[in-house]
Amino acid sequence: MFNSLIVATDLASAPDRALDVATKLAGLGQLSVEVLTVVPPGANPPHVERRRHASAESTGARLTVAVDENVATAIVEHVRGREGALLVMDTAGAGLVSGVRRSITGDLLGRLPQPVLLLGPSVPSEVPLATSTLVAGIDRTHADGPALSVITSWQRTFGGQPPRVVDVVAASGWPAGTVDQATERRVLDGIVEALASEGVDAAADVLHGADPVTSLLAFAEALGDPVFLMTSDRWAGGPTHWYSTTRRLVQQSTRPVVVVPSDLTV
Repeated sequence: MFNSLIVATDLASAPDRALDVATKLAGLGQLSVEVLTVVPPGANPPHVERRRHASAESTGARLTVAVDENVATAIVEHVRGREGALLVMDTAGAGLVSGVRRSITGDLLGRLPQPVLLLGPSVPSEVPLATSTLVAGIDRTHADGPALSVITSWQRTFGGQPPRVVDVVAASGWPAGTVDQATERRVLDGIVEALASEGVDAAADVLHGADPVTSLLAFAEALGDPVFLMTSDRWAGGPTHWYSTTRRLVQQSTRPVVVVPSDLTV
């Protein structure tokens, strides 16, 4: 189970959506919230410090100010090894092209072997979560363990509707069902059975479409308050993270996305 929420944000101007989402989740799971903000050395004037404390305290959160030139490094060092902690961040969701053009989010995800809840640029200011449904996108190139452990932790901590385990297969045949749906169904049914053994009821859905992001977004429209969960690899050539499907989902989704590293220790 998750035991705490850490919101990495800049409170110098105003609280962002991540703090609101973390506060709602904390209420569902009876968890504490810590707000982490990073400032460069010598750039923390008293009036900014007072404003940050007031913003955090208004939600009952505890404020931690880290001093570091590199924001991603400070967040990673603060969160790494905090077993049961879920990091929540607001992100533009656009970075990750190279070491030169990498965003703070891409840099952080490349180095943090823990799940992160991201709110991309399309997520509105108000995010209902009381009856959320976790939609777990399954990719058979990844091991099931990391996704299973995070799905289980999410349901045990925050509750909500039974999660939906979803795979998207290319609609290359006609009719669409001629694509090997039976194989995909066996894979998903195995995951549902594994979740059931952990006391989590779930349902499996095989979708067909040329683009997995479009298919996932369309599927989630019919669900109450969906939250996506995606397992993502790190790039072998450098400290960047998440393949294009996860990145594009974060960019386009109006709902939060939990990014799970495929090398998560379970």
